[in-house]
Amino acid sequence: MKAYAQIASLLNIIEGGAQWPRGTAKGKAVYMQKDESKPDDPMAQRVLMMLPALYRRWAGCRLTAMRDWVAKWALQNIYAGALPLGAEDAWYVLMLKLEDLDRRKEDYAGAMIDISRFFDQVNRQLVYKIARLAGMPTGILGAYARFQESVKVYNEIGKGLGIPYTRRCGIPQGDPLSMLAAALLLRPWVEAVQRCGVQASVLVDDIMVVAQGDDLVSDLVRSVNFTHDYLHDMGAIVAPSKSINSSSNGIARKWLAEYLWTRIGNAKIDVQRDLRYLGAQINTTKKKAKATARKRIEKATYIARKLAKMPIPIPKQMHILDAKLNNLALYATEANMPNEGDLKKYAVAVADCIVGKGRKRDIADTIALQAAHYKVVDPVAAMHSKVFATFRRIFVKHPEEREKKLTEF
Repeated sequence: MKAYAQIASLLNIIEGGAQWPRGTAKGKAVYMQKDESKPDDPMAQRVLMMLPALYRRWAGCRLTAMRDWVAKWALQNIYAGALPLGAEDAWYVLMLKLEDLDRRKEDYAGAMIDISRFFDQVNRQLVYKIARLAGMPTGILGAYARFQESVKVYNEIGKGLGIPYTRRCGIPQGDPLSMLAAALLLRPWVEAVQRCGVQASVLVDDIMVVAQGDDLVSDLVRSVNFTHDYLHDMGAIVAPSKSINSSSNGIARKWLAEYLWTRIGNAKIDVQRDLRYLGAQINTTKKKAKATARKRIEKATYIARKLAKMPIPIPKQMHILDAKLNNLALYATEANMPNEGDLKKYAVAVADCIVGKGRKRDIADTIALQAAHYKVVDPVAAMHSKVFATFRRIFVKHPEEREKKLTEF
């Protein structure tokens, strides 16, 4: 307990205005490949910052302590850094809206705006100013700012460490307070862009706007142009090659595909019918089976067939199915039902793994084996388990969506 008291005293002194000790103001930049097709491209690497345990514990503790302050400015459509929401909430609420529009046969158009290297290019002075204006406790803000300005970063390349340096801009990806900083930076945008007649949602650097109604194209263009201006003013760079537009209206899709976005150098933005948004697959052509989802389940089926032929004990096969293949095959099934034929083929391949290829597949044997190893690997059962678990979580966390659906039924 004496050691904890010493640590608490040290952190109180730091929050009172002292600098962080030199031994704690260090970080290691680790590079994670984002695109497997570009292993040699330094811009295709995600920079993750490994920070000292003392700082991370302090930041996590203070983030919890500031809940009441965060609740004063948090918005329901900011899905990280404010309310206890996440990616699952973002895509599920969006899919509920799109499902409702499809049911009412209303067209919609959406835009996903990608911010290039968001964490690496954030203007920290802007973060401090907005946090101060928002009323962030001065002791916490001061300690946070002093750490960010003094931390020495070492690049890890292979097994070696580079020469320490101080970052001129950016906030660490891996810092508990970085999500909070992102939410503060984009909260004014959420309030302002919705005046363009669109629905906005933010998950750190994943920005989405959806327009509907008779003026959906003009509303979308106005909101996207405003977003480009806002990001430019805060020092961010929009990546046109990674941004995506979409629409359920064929004429709108053709028009958007030819439109030149003047705020980002007269660039065109790709228009897609089948796109991935966080943990969901959106298809604007109203097809039941999504192309990306079908590719994933076909790949899982191929691997499962190979797995069934390998001399691996059943418990290990079940572990592979549970930990790897079901996650691959059942991606986004909480929002989109897979193709029935594809699911049957995958289920047969899974049964071959459990009871052995060529043997008569008896459902009782399959269930008994799963029960014996405490794993549910049957694809249909696993899929419905995911669907109902997500449904329950979202409707508990979003009572307004629950009331909407109950009113419809």
